[in-house]
Amino acid sequence: MPNGRPGDSLSHDILHHKLSVFGSPADDLVREIDARIAPEQRRAFIEMIETWPWNPEGTPRDTEALVARLLALRETLGPAPPEPPPDPPP
Repeated sequence: MPNGRPGDSLSHDILHHKLSVFGSPADDLVREIDARIAPEQRRAFIEMIETWPWNPEGTPRDTEALVARLLALRETLGPAPPEPPPDPPP
């Protein structure tokens, strides 16, 4: 269980510390999906992030496959909510 420090959890590093773990666009997709995913899907989503394989040199393995899986998951969530309107000028 992460204690809130960078390096404790891949998902926590991406979502709360805003660190680059897998690189863009994967990290951006993780943040977007996390904001939209249903509570009953969240555990499997976080498990996918936490158990993603890494190369011996400490880099994530096959980030293209991760992005493809994240894009497929995002598609199951339906359309993104509309962007909020900008604040009116003072």
